Amino acid sequence: MTISEKLKSGAVWNFVGFVFRFVIGLASSIIFVRLLGQQDYGVVTFTLSWVYFAGILCNLGLGNVLTQAIAEERASEVRETRIPSLVRKISLLRLMVIVGVAMIFIFADELAAAFGKAELAPFLYFVPPLVFTAIFQGMGKTILNSYYEQKLVNILSVWEMVLKLGLVVAAIQLGFGVIGFLSIIITVQIVTGGQMFIRARKQLAKKPKSKQLFRLRDKFSVAVDAFITAISIRVLGRQSDLLLLGMLHPDIREVAIYAVVIGLPAMSFDAFRTLIGGGLGLTAFTELVKTERWNELRESYTKILHIFSILILPMMVGGALVGGELAAFMYGEEYLGLDLPIAILFVCLGISIVSSVTMDLLYAFDLSRKLRNSRIAFGLANVVGNILIIPYYGATGVAIITGAVIVGMTINEFALVHNKLKPKYPKQIFARYLASAGLMGLVVIAIPFHFFGKIAVGAAVYGLLVFLGRRSDLVLQDMLRRRKP
Repeated sequence: MTISEKLKSGAVWNFVGFVFRFVIGLASSIIFVRLLGQQDYGVVTFTLSWVYFAGILCNLGLGNVLTQAIAEERASEVRETRIPSLVRKISLLRLMVIVGVAMIFIFADELAAAFGKAELAPFLYFVPPLVFTAIFQGMGKTILNSYYEQKLVNILSVWEMVLKLGLVVAAIQLGFGVIGFLSIIITVQIVTGGQMFIRARKQLAKKPKSKQLFRLRDKFSVAVDAFITAISIRVLGRQSDLLLLGMLHPDIREVAIYAVVIGLPAMSFDAFRTLIGGGLGLTAFTELVKTERWNELRESYTKILHIFSILILPMMVGGALVGGELAAFMYGEEYLGLDLPIAILFVCLGISIVSSVTMDLLYAFDLSRKLRNSRIAFGLANVVGNILIIPYYGATGVAIITGAVIVGMTINEFALVHNKLKPKYPKQIFARYLASAGLMGLVVIAIPFHFFGKIAVGAAVYGLLVFLGRRSDLVLQDMLRRRKP
């Protein structure tokens, strides 16, 4: 199987997994928000935002090192593998950092009191075990994704979500509240992480172990750049926004509101990040770069952007127009009046999808330092902007600042990749899909239907426009063509 075929197969399984995860995740978010209420849902979200940041500290940027090392071994077709020795070293380093993080959260009472929310202290004690189980599970997932095991990873991820949904609902109904919620997450991550790790060990055992140990110091700069970039991604993303809202705004319910505001567009666009996510894009791009197959790399890159443009543009326009109504319908009347921040994030997060591709390409080109500098600069801008605006405008202010910052970051990283790869873009095709999405938006605004009716009519209009123009789009024809078995 060629790299392109592996990339396509992995992307298909990622998308299938996403469909199931999207449905279950959407149902879970609606159920959890309604069962917990704004106050407790804000507490859960705030606690998990600490977990995300602590998880990055414990990851140390070594996930990218592991993915690249596996891809490089495959490209060089070595007979003996040094990956097991790398896995042992990474595990030991991460365990040492996790112990350090646990020591910090021994002082959870003082930490919660520092930002004026002493009542949250009992929940912060859950951060270290949540981080440990997430890192344990993530190691197995990284190895499997690097060996193109997207099918198994997605099956286990869906199974994990089903378990969490059923057990969390039971825990809440039995009166265990937030503590029951967090305890279930820890338990389920141990179960699914164990299953992933067992399969990962089998993959590593397929080649005899090399007597030569992996020199982790050779990848030190890659790890540092990946670590700093990962921190800046979190600073740019919802975790930083949620953490700062919880610390700087007097009402913890603002955390719940922003989780809904950013959650709806984020879930909508996660499908596209998933297509080449989980190390799949990085693995494939790295192999193409190492074997100097530049034309194939350019073709893969432009085709991904082409497919994204067909699907993302109508979601940006449609989400901006009906997202506020949809959020209130899904999560309840507490979340009425969020049209503006949701519209802003639908547009900005849609644009930022491009960065999920450019990030992997910059790593593959060994331009991780430029990526790191970009993420640091825009991450700091996001933090400073949020600190200034949160006390006055809460969740809406955060949406404006974060939206502007991630668009700027995406444009910068797109330019870095363009200068390196110099691909040719089908600009007329992109313009046509943008015009089609715009026409769809005008129809949605004009018709006096309930938002479900607007979604249906808008989708039909855009689908018809795409269908009518299919003959001039070779990529679309390839997507729709039935292949003989």
